[in-house]
Amino acid sequence: MMFFVAHELLGRRQWCSKGNHKFLSMILNVTVPKLRSPLFEPYRDIIQECLEQTTFCLYGYPQKKARMRHIQDHETTPIDLSWPKAAQLLKIFRPHVLPQFNSYKIDSISTDMETLLQQCISTMPIKYNIIGHTKPIEDFINRKTNSLPMLFNSDVLCFKMNWIYYLLADYYFKCRDFSKAIQYYEMDLTVDPTRFDSWAGISLSKASKCETMIGSIEVLRPAEFLKITDDTLKCFEMCLKINENDPQLWVENGSFAYNVQSYCSRYLKSQSVSPKELSYAKLQQNKYSKIVHKCFNRAINQTLSHEKCSDADNEDHDDEHWLYHYMLGKIFEKDRGDPVVYLTHYFKSSICLYESNATYPIKISHSNPSLLCIESLELFYRTNAAIIKFVERNSNIRHSTGLMFMKILKELAVCPFAVNRAKINEVLLKKHKFSGEQSIQTSERYVQEKDDTMKITSQVQY
Repeated sequence: MMFFVAHELLGRRQWCSKGNHKFLSMILNVTVPKLRSPLFEPYRDIIQECLEQTTFCLYGYPQKKARMRHIQDHETTPIDLSWPKAAQLLKIFRPHVLPQFNSYKIDSISTDMETLLQQCISTMPIKYNIIGHTKPIEDFINRKTNSLPMLFNSDVLCFKMNWIYYLLADYYFKCRDFSKAIQYYEMDLTVDPTRFDSWAGISLSKASKCETMIGSIEVLRPAEFLKITDDTLKCFEMCLKINENDPQLWVENGSFAYNVQSYCSRYLKSQSVSPKELSYAKLQQNKYSKIVHKCFNRAINQTLSHEKCSDADNEDHDDEHWLYHYMLGKIFEKDRGDPVVYLTHYFKSSICLYESNATYPIKISHSNPSLLCIESLELFYRTNAAIIKFVERNSNIRHSTGLMFMKILKELAVCPFAVNRAKINEVLLKKHKFSGEQSIQTSERYVQEKDDTMKITSQVQY
């Protein structure tokens, strides 16, 4: 603390940078090695603020902002950052816990931290640079090799610094800059080939780029596009191999496969398709259709196992349970499967929406829709449309199938969506009770005020 007090006193006279910034460098050399010591835990926040003042005078980081009132401008000239000093600086500002691929953007690094990390990489000596060593992981993703690359030589990049590429990748991923995110995820996987969050992040980044390509107006070359989707599929396979119990990734993998399968279906309907391209697209369509079935069935099984193990997990999975049955119903319908199967999935999906407290308003506000009302509308429409499409495609319909259609249509006519009858739970009951009490109190107050007014009026007339 003596150093920090001395810095504050010298800073008042703009003397803290005298002697080629040696005093400021000494503060960091003495303090940083002991920064994580449990001895300083009670004073962690105070020490962090003092270190931020020191690094601001020495390197101009962090930038002085309105909310950082503890940083004072001592009118010093920042010095250039070198690689040894960069490693020292990162020990101060590195996050205690690395953000996960599905964490909120606020848990990721700031824009200032991203700039600092880029400066640190720019000072990195050539022998430490990872950019020229990413080919093994790229070959693995592109299926040019079947073996996962070995852990990168720790002598090249200190193990205490091996998170620098992951933080940058996570930052770009949360900012939806997927090209940069993929680049830095590959660098991080070169350093640590088994990091689950990097495989998940690169999978979702590549999947998002593929979805953008599908939705663009540019003409896609099927062979090139399906090669990109195959690389994306490899990334999904790897992250699910590391952690096969993550339902979110099973859903993301299944949704990605469904989009690619839909693209193949549309391509097969185009007129200018050669027999070779036709057979290849049909093969890929069947491949991705199987992946959709596998992923969403796995998600359903995991949800059921969670519900059996713990009642506390039910709320975490019920909100997405409807989606699993909905997607399975869609893929069964696309594959021209038995209508009993996909209509059953649609029916189960609507039940899951009802149990998840979906709302069924008479009018849906596009700008501010109520809970799960659009999803309920989509399911109601899809169920009716599926029956109509089947009847239009088939002239000869079995008697049992026709009876099933009649039964489903009768149930749809009285379903919660059709009659605007949402599930009433305790929360909604309390809400309605509170609003009801308010309306009663308002009515009573209105009646009382009206009576008082009539009394006053009658007295005046009298």
